[in-house]
Amino acid sequence: MRKILRYAILAGLLAVVAAGAYYLPKLKTVEAETITVEPRQVSKTQTEEGVVQPQANQVINSPVSGEIAELAIEEGQPVAAGDLLFKLDTRDLAQQKALAEKSLSVQIAQAQAQAPAVALASSQMEQAQDRLGRMQGLADAGAISQGELDAAQYAYTDAQTAYEAANKNQAYLQSLVSSARLQVTQLASDISRSTVTAPAAGYIKNLMVREGSFVMPQSEICLLSSEESLLLEALVATEDVVYLNIGDEVEIRIKQGENKLTAAGEIREVMPYAVEKVSSLGLTERRVPVKVAYTNKNLPLAPGYSADVVFTLATADQALTVPKTAVFAYEEGYAVWKVDQDGQARLQVVTQDFKTANDVVIRDGLAAGDVVLVNGSQADIAEGVRIKGF
Repeated sequence: MRKILRYAILAGLLAVVAAGAYYLPKLKTVEAETITVEPRQVSKTQTEEGVVQPQANQVINSPVSGEIAELAIEEGQPVAAGDLLFKLDTRDLAQQKALAEKSLSVQIAQAQAQAPAVALASSQMEQAQDRLGRMQGLADAGAISQGELDAAQYAYTDAQTAYEAANKNQAYLQSLVSSARLQVTQLASDISRSTVTAPAAGYIKNLMVREGSFVMPQSEICLLSSEESLLLEALVATEDVVYLNIGDEVEIRIKQGENKLTAAGEIREVMPYAVEKVSSLGLTERRVPVKVAYTNKNLPLAPGYSADVVFTLATADQALTVPKTAVFAYEEGYAVWKVDQDGQARLQVVTQDFKTANDVVIRDGLAAGDVVLVNGSQADIAEGVRIKGF
């Protein structure tokens, strides 16, 4: 009898220990730095050194393919900066853009329709996990059979697999949305760039097309001769140059003694090739020459002089951002720790848009007012841990 009593006491102690191991982390209070997510305007910039070069003859290329619908210049004609040079027929591009917009609407609808399935799968997985925890406690106490515990484990595994599949499908649908949105943006850009104006004052030389000619991207149309023009040429990384377009504004920074001068500039030409450059670390990089004009001719610049050129690669209004340290890799994507209304840490899967020097712009997964841990890799943070101060 005493032996049976000892076993019963031991089983009870084990049940208490198991319950404590399950619930104690959720009662634990941890100090952690947090940030409240608020919408703001964000820009991603890249600064490169530019060298002043004289441009006796500037090549005028076609930005996209198409038929020249209007040719406003002839050989030897003088033009002023901003004068129309030629227009491309954009009817095909407009049709492609309309189709791309319809495709984008379909992709967005499919992604939105998948969201409830992800939420349901997440809820079912959490329920199965809670039940498994309870069944484990009962099994440790000898109150249920091993078969019942195995059934709870199988149910949790199935729920987890279903959640991962739903989440993966959602990520795939979001990638389709991003691709469709990028296509719409690119077509809109192509349409806007189909009207080409003179980047500077000069004379038309070597006109190589006529009205009705079909041209390909970067096809040479003519030369713009300007003996007095000076451009800054900067070498931009191939992964960054895709964000740049002719006509984009840039900032030029010049150090003159103890003074720092700034001026506005404009991208005049993005070369259709890359060159090799050895970095300060001894690494060979492939970079694209980008030519930038500056309107302030009183700047202390001359051929061979250098200046910093600040390129804006991406901008977002009302963007939701978190520090880079808040985001960590999770499964096939990324996640942050979000503090819920009860002050507990909850894993939140997020989709990144782009990164700045210190922050990450979040496209999906967070809303304005959400509270996020600044250090996503803090060792003592786990699901359900209570955050001090909440």
